[in-house]
Amino acid sequence: MIDKKFGRYKYKPHVKNLEVTIPIHTKTHVYFQVKEIRRKFPKLWAYPQVDSILVKMVSPTERMQLQKYDEALEQEKVLDYYLGFTKVFRLLKNCQKPIVGHNILMDLMLLYQNFHQNLPDSYDKFKKELHSIFPIIYDTKHIWININQVRTLKRLNANSGLTTLYELFKNPPGQLKTLYSPCILPSNCKQYVDEDFVHDSGYDAFITGFVFLKICHILAMENSSPSVPMNNAPTFKHLLAAASSFVNKINFPYFSFKYVNLEGADPPPNKTNYLYICPKNPNENLTLDEFNMYFSRYETLEFKFKKLRKAAVVAIINLKLS
Repeated sequence: MIDKKFGRYKYKPHVKNLEVTIPIHTKTHVYFQVKEIRRKFPKLWAYPQVDSILVKMVSPTERMQLQKYDEALEQEKVLDYYLGFTKVFRLLKNCQKPIVGHNILMDLMLLYQNFHQNLPDSYDKFKKELHSIFPIIYDTKHIWININQVRTLKRLNANSGLTTLYELFKNPPGQLKTLYSPCILPSNCKQYVDEDFVHDSGYDAFITGFVFLKICHILAMENSSPSVPMNNAPTFKHLLAAASSFVNKINFPYFSFKYVNLEGADPPPNKTNYLYICPKNPNENLTLDEFNMYFSRYETLEFKFKKLRKAAVVAIINLKLS
């Protein structure tokens, strides 16, 4: 296309405005396409646009000026583009603000591996380095599972899943209703209030923050003292302080471990009970829905189907056998 359009011209003032537009098919290739056009056609200059590449004939003087200024700027833009989420990671690392997540261990490992360095062979080294990157981490799943250590709640018909907790705190039962409960207003994300976008990263972040603030408020009101008078709403500082016993304790998605402690030694593993389960009717199979329905109240549960789902072995932490 370029040869056909410009091949018969030498640079002259009357053909200066001659140009051709090339569509962009893959945005990540634009930089290399532009560089190759400029290299192959010394009389032309390629300009990256929003959705196309503009090719124009230029004089030798113009080309020298463009090479001096445009290329350096474009290289900065390309580097900025390819850095992508690395910029967010570096900002989080530098500002040292509290990190809030739900069942966040795998997310932390992915951040470490993809934006910091390869995961180390040593578990203790991983914990120490992660703690130096993010010194304050809250895991809402761990907090909710262990909230009875701080406030005794009657058994709620809700597991520790993120969307379940979000729905629970949107319309809380009586025992979760407190004075001065924070009103959480959406900022540039009103659609998340009106609709569900499960597993959309922005939506999950929004409802995680929502759940975290609601839990912290319950804890703050439970621990109310002269420093937090009942006639005043707790400040954000007080909310964080109320959850201080849970800071840097990350839920571990395996039944025998209580949590990962980023500040020191992990607690001893849980004592587990095992059940062998089979349906009353030998012709029926066990289903995942049945396990979720009957065992979700035990919070931490692992099971494995046996005999083509004719039976299962279940491990439960807090099952009391009589």
